[in-house]
Amino acid sequence: GMGDVGIALSPDANAQYWNVSKLALTQKEAGVSISYTPWLRDLVPDISLTNIAGYFKFGEEDNKNQAVSIGLRYFSLGDISYTDINAQNIGTGKPREFAVSAGYSRALSEKFSIGLTGKYISSNIINGAATAGSNYSPGKSFAVDFGAYYTTRIGPDMGEGLGSRLNLGVAVTNLGTKVS
Repeated sequence: GMGDVGIALSPDANAQYWNVSKLALTQKEAGVSISYTPWLRDLVPDISLTNIAGYFKFGEEDNKNQAVSIGLRYFSLGDISYTDINAQNIGTGKPREFAVSAGYSRALSEKFSIGLTGKYISSNIINGAATAGSNYSPGKSFAVDFGAYYTTRIGPDMGEGLGSRLNLGVAVTNLGTKVS
């Protein structure tokens, strides 16, 4: 129900995927996020999405206003049995997709930051299909994401980082070559 709200949520290691610009404004100097999501588990037991991301901030000792990050997203569609037009088994495949990314972000002020991510994408959907006369290979692509993030306190300061904040984010993603 939250849609793409990750673009403007408070910064953490998951910003590598949503909006890398947020990492320059994190409170911590480094972070890691690992998530595993079994997908449609009640229908198909072996579909899953795995995401691993991490970042490290750097800069002057009292002003670490830059961050570098890396990420890996892996989508497994489980095992698929391929059949021909007569429902005869012609092979089993293990379709997989993944994206490897690296990002850089920089705080331009205490409230505003920008970032850039480069990524390599591989989509191997037809893996294992035995088709006469056709030669399939994984789809490959390179892409970039741009992001900006603005945050400010609104209302009273409750201490220890508590209180109301207004976060605004924008991300332009997957600008690059097409996958076919």
